[in-house]
This record gives sequence, structure tokens and C-alpha cells, in this order.
Amino acid sequence: MPEVDRKDGDHHDPNDNDSDDDDDYDPTDDDTCSDGSLSESFDEGDDDNDATDDDVTIGLNNDNSENKQVEKEPGTTQQSVTTKEPRMLKFFTVFVVCIAALFGYVYQNNPLLFGRQSGAESKSHDIYTVFDHYAYLDDELFSLSNSIGKDLSSYRNHCLRVLSFTKFFLTDSTIKEFPDSMDVAATAIAYHRVGLWTDKNLNYLQSSKEQLETALGGSVPAEEMNIMREIILQQHKITDYTNINMSPEENDLINAVRKASWADATMGLIRFDLPAPLLEAAYNQVKGMGFHKKVFEMTSTLSPNVFSGVMEIVQILKW
Repeated sequence: MPEVDRKDGDHHDPNDNDSDDDDDYDPTDDDTCSDGSLSESFDEGDDDNDATDDDVTIGLNNDNSENKQVEKEPGTTQQSVTTKEPRMLKFFTVFVVCIAALFGYVYQNNPLLFGRQSGAESKSHDIYTVFDHYAYLDDELFSLSNSIGKDLSSYRNHCLRVLSFTKFFLTDSTIKEFPDSMDVAATAIAYHRVGLWTDKNLNYLQSSKEQLETALGGSVPAEEMNIMREIILQQHKITDYTNINMSPEENDLINAVRKASWADATMGLIRFDLPAPLLEAAYNQVKGMGFHKKVFEMTSTLSPNVFSGVMEIVQILKW
């Protein structure tokens, strides 16, 4: 018996092979999927795919840009390094040339430092004065002999060379106006480094001055004592010393000893126009006897290490 659809009243044959889905499809029905909507769906799908493709393309382009940037940076760095290398090479070349020029100058003008002589010292004996003894100097060194000990001979020779160089640097007007200038210089020179031994102090200027004052404070005129103090305190000054309270001759004497001390301490490396023949003649007649080596050794024996010792010595330098 045929069944009746309760809703529409249509008869439905169960033996009918057509499905309900086929019966329900109506091309004119708005609720069903139309060709336009399908096209729109496909178009939207295409747009989404295109957008995705664009994103991928942009991503690839960005990746390629980043890769290019990454690849460019090492090239830029290499170019910078390549640019710096010639500059460093030029700087190093100029530095080496300057050092070679300085070494050549020192070798040519200071043969004493390299254990050789110019051969001109024999001509200087009649021109320059080289002291191998001086009464005022030896009298003071005798009173200091116990403090200086076994280094007395080398220190004495150093003092004699400094006194000889002082004689060269003194002007004729100073010798004329200040007749006792060499005696005052000799007395001060005897004490000018004695603090190295008496006080075991690398910063020896003050202690050397105090040794002078203790020994001669009441036996020499006040003006001469002031000059001798300044001779000791200014011996490591690089530029000229000028004291407005002293006469030109007194200032000249202080500067003469200052230059002489530099000349012997550096073995002529800093000698303020002291002639090389005089330097050689002084070392030929008054031997070094290891004085410079002894002073260098004191930088370690009188301080924790060589570096600290050098720093202490630097403190006594004055511009």
C-alpha cells in the first residue's frame, strides 16, 4: 500500500529507485547552490591561493634579501679589513723607519753607549778639563765612605765626571763673578745621590738634601747652602731652572750641574751639546766602574720589583 507523505500529501513509492536528494534538487531554488555562487566560491578560493602565493613570494623575496644582506655584510667587513691593512702597514713602516733613524742618530753621536769611540778624544785633552780628583769633593766623600761602602769608588768617579762636565757648561762670566762656583758645585755633587746609600731610597732627592744639611748646615754661608740645596733638588729637571731670588750666576751654576748630571747619568744620550770628545775623554780618564749598572740594580733591591723601582725614579724627574 503506498505511503502518503504526511507533510505534502505526496505518494511515495518505496520501490522507486530515485532518491529523495534528486527530488529535492531544484535549479531555481535560491536555497540551493547556484552557478554564480559556485563561481564566487572558486574565485574566492583562487584569491586566497593567489594571496598565499603572494605571501610565499614575498617571503621568498624577503628571505633572498636577508640572504643577500647576510652575504653582503661579510664582504663589507672584509673590505674594511682590507682597507685597514694598508694603513696599519704604512704606520708600522713609518714607526720602524723612525726607530731606525733614532738608533742611527744615537749610534753616530753617542759611540760610548755602544762600546766604541770616535777616536777624537785625544784632541780634547788640551781643550777641556777632566778632573781625576778635587779636594772639596774628596773631603766630603771621605766623610760619607762608611755609608757608601764598597760602591765609593764608582760613585766618586761618577761625581768627578759630573764635575768635569759642570766646568764645561759654566759660562766665563759666572766663573768671573762667582769665583767659588766650582768649589760649591763640588761640595753639592758629593751629596747629590748619596740618599741611595744612606737612606736606601730610590726617591733620593730629599734624603740627599737632608744629608747635606746635617753635615754642613752650620759650616757654610746660608747663600751657598741654598745654592747647594737647589743643585741637589733640580738635578733631574729637564728644562732650565730659574730662581728670581738668585743671581744669574747662581742660576747658571745650578743649571750647569743639572746638565752635567744628565749627561753622565745617560752616558751622553742626553747631554745638552756636551761634545762627544769630552764625554769620551772623561770616561777614558775616569772609568765608569759599573756605576750605571749598580744604579739599575738598585731599582730591584730597593723596591719590590724593577717596575716599582722605575716608577719611584720617575717621580724625581721634573720638566
